Amino acid sequence: MADDGRTDGRHERAARSRAAVVDAALDLLRERGELPTAQEIADRAGVSLRTVFRHYDDMDTLLAIAVQQQMDRVGHLFEPFGRADVDAFITRRCELLEAITGARRAVMRNESRPVVREGIALAHKQLRAQVADAFAIDGDTLDAVDAATSWWVWYALRFEQGLDYERSCEVMAHSIRRLLGS
Repeated sequence: MADDGRTDGRHERAARSRAAVVDAALDLLRERGELPTAQEIADRAGVSLRTVFRHYDDMDTLLAIAVQQQMDRVGHLFEPFGRADVDAFITRRCELLEAITGARRAVMRNESRPVVREGIALAHKQLRAQVADAFAIDGDTLDAVDAATSWWVWYALRFEQGLDYERSCEVMAHSIRRLLGS
């Protein structure tokens, strides 16, 4: 059976469609802070609703893949980086929290979904390890600094208090310095 190039073209189009769907889902999550519908994703990706479900069995599967893609994009920000001063730590933590905020806000109302719960638990474990590693702390101090640099605190600073990015970073740094006694 000879390959006339059509098979490769179909595979390439399918791969582009899958990528467009995931990119559309992530873009909508970041922009709106809520889970988009399958139709909204299809519209943004420039594909049919049928195409979305041809590539992804259900929205949970699509969400799981989108979460993984998000981690691939910002995963380097979750890596431990050794001992750090407060300023270096805050620079990186604020960058990370801002990068995940759109998607994190979107899944707030969907934390009962196993894929969401698992992703949040893994992210929290990595963020807590960063705190412990950066400041060589444990016990109550680790618990306090972990809480003060959590996404929930970031959310409160940015959306409940209405602080801009720079001011939110300053407040978080102030909190850490007080907790560390420096």
